[in-house]
Amino acid sequence: MYRSASTLQFQIVSQLVKEADIGQQIGWIDAQRFLEVRNSYQSDKQLKVVKVHQFTDAIGKEFTQDNALGIYTFRDIRDVYVSMMQQQQKLFDDIWNWHGREFIQTCLDNYKQWTRLPRVLVSQYENIFQSIPRKK
Repeated sequence: MYRSASTLQFQIVSQLVKEADIGQQIGWIDAQRFLEVRNSYQSDKQLKVVKVHQFTDAIGKEFTQDNALGIYTFRDIRDVYVSMMQQQQKLFDDIWNWHGREFIQTCLDNYKQWTRLPRVLVSQYENIFQSIPRKK
């Protein structure tokens, strides 16, 4: 989900995959370009770590065919909205008029689809941050 520590999760997974020498970090991709990116790496059998928020049927197919593993992080949609306001440095109405209803519906639709997939670890934002070791 947008604004839910997905970049942190992506960085951790990328580092683990690199350190274990079992794959590579590809980066953030536009979900609509997923097939293009997948096909460009098809001959490489190692893991490829990508970050994508949007669910597509092509991505879902990779999971149902046991070709993918996923980590999905979610957050209360109200906190996502406030985080978006802070990131964009805009007021509530500015975000709402920009893409508010559509943004919220997209987040909720993606949540439903990502959390229904097999082989996806689903974690909540608050649990991730409670588990991070703190310096004393």
